Amino acid sequence: MTNKLVTLIILGLSLCVTAAAQDSLGTYQVRVSLDRPDWTYELDQPVRFSIGVTLNNSQVSGLPLKYACGPETMPPVIEKTVTTSAQQIVIDLPGMKDPGFFRCVATVEKDGRTYRGLATAGYRPDRIKPVVGEPADFDKFWNDGKEKLAKIAVEPRMELLPASSTSKADVYHVSFQTVGTGLSPVSRIYGILAVPKTSKPDQKFPALLRVPGAGVRPYAGQIAMAELGIITLEIGIHGIPVTLPQNFYDDLRNGALNRYMFYNMDDRETYYYRRVFLSMVRSNDFLTSLPQYDGRNLGVIGGSQGGALAIVTAALDPRVKGL
Repeated sequence: MTNKLVTLIILGLSLCVTAAAQDSLGTYQVRVSLDRPDWTYELDQPVRFSIGVTLNNSQVSGLPLKYACGPETMPPVIEKTVTTSAQQIVIDLPGMKDPGFFRCVATVEKDGRTYRGLATAGYRPDRIKPVVGEPADFDKFWNDGKEKLAKIAVEPRMELLPASSTSKADVYHVSFQTVGTGLSPVSRIYGILAVPKTSKPDQKFPALLRVPGAGVRPYAGQIAMAELGIITLEIGIHGIPVTLPQNFYDDLRNGALNRYMFYNMDDRETYYYRRVFLSMVRSNDFLTSLPQYDGRNLGVIGGSQGGALAIVTAALDPRVKGL
């Protein structure tokens, strides 16, 4: 990936962080931090978590706060309810003896809403080993999947969103065909495409795929990055439009898509993420087909679930130059 694309991505992320910070005013924030700036520890090294609750960036006192700390995905080794004060709550705990992750989650309830924060310490994450070996046909399985995907026409649909478009970027609600699961061999993936505006008809731009964290939600797109000169595509993974009212996604999250990450986990052909992983490749098919794409610079970014999706995308698709 060119230095220019990296610089533009950093600038775009800075704008997003600034906007998020402005949006946090007027809401409670639960912040959990660690005593090491890189959040990584040696085995047996003690860890210190610091917890604070703020409103408009000022520390809040007198709120009941629950915290639970322990190895990730395991029962907590400590769980308490305390009262917030002008000082941060400090928790000192012994270190892990084996490589892994140690997490502290803190929550407060106020006016019927729950606010949550967390931090995770990594104990020699470089020494974490897979619990199963790579199947002998691993590469063949995914190559076969990509071959099946290639036989499905992209058939893109693009709907201009005038209310979201700006003087520097055109914004679209888009969808395109991908592999299916279960009874249907074909489905669609949906997302928000933002394309830089230019007065030069032949000008080309780098492209960036933004893959989502876990959950079921609408998406607004990465418009700030597009205004800086990057074609951006932010997708959802569930095969549903991403511009519907919030209650639509809430109902799915609490119903049909609850715990979707475990659907058909014991069947590699119908496992939920098989379709998702191959749809990341299809998303790049769509991005690289756009006439505004420069034909060289393609990146993928994401956090949490999206971090895993970004890594998988880069592994499956050699067109990706930046991760």
